[in-house]
Amino acid sequence: MQGYFCGWLLVISFYMALIYVGETIPVLTLERELFEGKYWNQGLSPFIANKYGHGTISDREEVDMVLMDCFEYFVDKFETLVRQQDTEMFFRCVFELCDASIELAYRNLSKSIQLPDSIIDHFTVYRRVLMLIFEQACDIELTAKKHVDLTEALDVIQELYYLGFRCYDFAMQLATHKMTPNIFYTEFVNGIFILSHHIHLDEINRFLLKAELDADYKAFYNPSVFDELKKTIKDRFFIDFDEAIQLVHFLVRSSSDHTIKPSVLPIHLANVCGTSRDRASTFYSGLTISRKNKQCIKNTILKPLSGKRYFYRPILIAVVDGVEKAFVGEYKVLESIRALETNGVHWKEDVPDEWLEDEGVHNFVQKKRDAHSRLLEDEIERIFVGSGCPYCRNVESFRQKGKNNVNIGQQKGVGEIDFIIVNKDRQKVFIAETKYCRTRCDPIAFRADYTNFKDRYEPQLSNKETWLRSNLKILQEDLELTFQINYSILDFDLEAVFFINTPTFYMFDGKYKAVTLNRIKDFIEGSWDFPDITINDDENNRIFTYSHPYFSKPPVITRQG
Repeated sequence: MQGYFCGWLLVISFYMALIYVGETIPVLTLERELFEGKYWNQGLSPFIANKYGHGTISDREEVDMVLMDCFEYFVDKFETLVRQQDTEMFFRCVFELCDASIELAYRNLSKSIQLPDSIIDHFTVYRRVLMLIFEQACDIELTAKKHVDLTEALDVIQELYYLGFRCYDFAMQLATHKMTPNIFYTEFVNGIFILSHHIHLDEINRFLLKAELDADYKAFYNPSVFDELKKTIKDRFFIDFDEAIQLVHFLVRSSSDHTIKPSVLPIHLANVCGTSRDRASTFYSGLTISRKNKQCIKNTILKPLSGKRYFYRPILIAVVDGVEKAFVGEYKVLESIRALETNGVHWKEDVPDEWLEDEGVHNFVQKKRDAHSRLLEDEIERIFVGSGCPYCRNVESFRQKGKNNVNIGQQKGVGEIDFIIVNKDRQKVFIAETKYCRTRCDPIAFRADYTNFKDRYEPQLSNKETWLRSNLKILQEDLELTFQINYSILDFDLEAVFFINTPTFYMFDGKYKAVTLNRIKDFIEGSWDFPDITINDDENNRIFTYSHPYFSKPPVITRQG
């Protein structure tokens, strides 16, 4: 960490909540006990009691309302405290901690540093909260004329870390409850508000997220798309993407405090690349977050995949004593470009609006978005080639003996079927829809997928399953003509399933199973399926066995021994 405030942070090594990883990289620990009394016991508890009373609440909709009120309570406390900070020095401290956290993330990923236990459990939320704090600098009129003691600044950051942690915690609990509606209930114990969970459901939830999601976490994306985006920017803006980023690094390193005048970037880029200042300004505006485009705190938390966040936009503009300054963290630039490369380009919503205003960029992104499913289908088809299982891809019609094909492509309620696979040995026919999902890592993000699957994809697949179940004779004739099969599938089991590119929570409680790319072969062959989960109730001499869909299907209860 070679930042402006590095020396200051090293000087105050006595600050109890600040530790150093790798001897020089500062990181704050989460000190909940310092603030629980003020914000939870004396704040949240009476707030909820006054609105809902002291009784136990287990009704799904009412629990949802309580969780939302808890979330909004902490958002309000967070916003109130952060808006009281008006010194450039305070936000510079946040800025340094933020960039340091990115360095830690990269070094931990490369295993050159191991994060201590006191940090690792909450490190993801810690990083999000730091970015959330720093984003608010856009809205506040800052001054460099007021001094703030560094320990005082760290005290406030520590308090904001706690409040931000609670904001994200309740947002995740709310999302989890909406996907698994019976998992939480609320109660009061000795006048203190408690969010409790039904033990079995919580155990299942934690097991699945750890054991199954970790095992399946192999996202599929097309790495060449980013190079194609760079070429499109070159063709449309006359800007070399790599040179533009290198220029940012050069100007930041030339600055003593990691800030530059926002107007300097497009001027230099226009000279370096021989493009117009307008095009250069458009390019950098797509990497900039300011009061003009930042989200409110609530939306930043609840919409974590929006491109209008500091995570994707490494140039943050704040106003200090009436003058705009662009803060640019060296590690932040690397992180944002990496995020754009691995996720953002694949989704139109994440490509900067400023770039999409150009017709050529807009058309390129739309084309790539439309191609996502095809790329995934190509990968899936490679699994079936040579497997010995007859399969059909992108089925719009079925061949028939001595008569016209049966067309379903334009048939209302049915439409194209992505895959049909026949496993003779298992006497099963699989009908599969392919869904290219975004890489997600927490309940807030998973909920978006869950809603799409429940509200849109399930009804579509159900219609196709119903049609095929009633028309296996049509499929039989097609298979006889196309693959010359000499056996009947009319008594085979039919199973509808989703094929997906990356894990998502819907996998565990959907009407249909959703199988990730690296599980498809074993699933079709029958050597893998979603496992049963067994929980022993020793006190009552019972065994609970949960099977897919884990949260909506009642368990099988047997006696021990």
